Amino acid sequence: MKNKINFPKKAKGRGISEEKEKKAGGHEVPPDLEAAFRGGPEGVRAFMDNKKDARVWRTLTSAAAEFDGSSDDDVITVGEATPVSVASLGPTQQFIDLMQSVSFPLGSAKVLDGAISSKTTGAPGAISISGVAVLDGHHRWSGVFAITPDGMINAKDFGFPGNVREKLAAAQMAIAAVKDSPGQPSEGGGADTDIIGKGKDQIVAMIDANKGEWPDGDAPGPLLNDEMVQSIANGDYPRINAWANIPADAKFVALSDSAAGFANDPIRKAIAEKVGGNLGALPAPLSGAPRSREDMPQLDHPTIGGKEGLAAIEKGLPAGKYNVVPPFVKEGKTKTKDNIILERWKRLAGLL
Repeated sequence: MKNKINFPKKAKGRGISEEKEKKAGGHEVPPDLEAAFRGGPEGVRAFMDNKKDARVWRTLTSAAAEFDGSSDDDVITVGEATPVSVASLGPTQQFIDLMQSVSFPLGSAKVLDGAISSKTTGAPGAISISGVAVLDGHHRWSGVFAITPDGMINAKDFGFPGNVREKLAAAQMAIAAVKDSPGQPSEGGGADTDIIGKGKDQIVAMIDANKGEWPDGDAPGPLLNDEMVQSIANGDYPRINAWANIPADAKFVALSDSAAGFANDPIRKAIAEKVGGNLGALPAPLSGAPRSREDMPQLDHPTIGGKEGLAAIEKGLPAGKYNVVPPFVKEGKTKTKDNIILERWKRLAGLL
């Protein structure tokens, strides 16, 4: 894979060679790795950002019983891409961007019509879930919910054990195992167009404030652009009129003339209210979701090779290749001061 870094033979801060580690009983596991896992996705990210070295990477890629004392704890199933009801899933991050969710369906009447009829997304690939928890792909999931809350989305189910917090920590461990260099992939996100926890009226106001914007160059057009609205006014897409309950006598209004709050713009207003009502009903983040988007697993981040990195994770987990859940080492192999270590990594993760 790309982005591979060759670690030095000596692990940072220790005067023991890799060969001596093997003779001494294997992999000299950093004693705070399990404590980082117990700190959740925040703890794992803080640990990998601050202390990941050759010993950590060797531990994460040594999942056999001879290393951690268990032969099947790290065999994690990964399901095939299967249509799943968007209403059955819940988010695990505190930030979902309006524009990333609706830029495509609200950038073209044809795309919106297709989303209404298909009740799914036209985006390729599948999102990643674990049970009912969305791990990665929140914007594609919310994009379907915005148009058809009764719709479906292709998803691959990762069989990580435990609660939401433990599932996310295991996913972060899998990413760290693929990325054999320091630092954990992370994405930020501002709050200007965050729809998590927002009601219908707030989301309608966001759509109003961003009509005509085109932040995603891959989207088919600016948000609620003139060409889109003119074709709806012409009656070219009766399914949209029915879906948004657009008044029969609604006339086209140019973006340049569209008043604040869609006061004189019935077509855009009807669409915005339909989408706002749907997104206003998004479920709250599941218990155990981290406070910061930066702590969310990025399963196809460019620093792990993008889609190639995700493919490596999907192939390696069912094969038991990655040591992603406790135990990380045979009992008695390392000396730990669990309470002190756990507190330290919680502080690094901003939990204390």
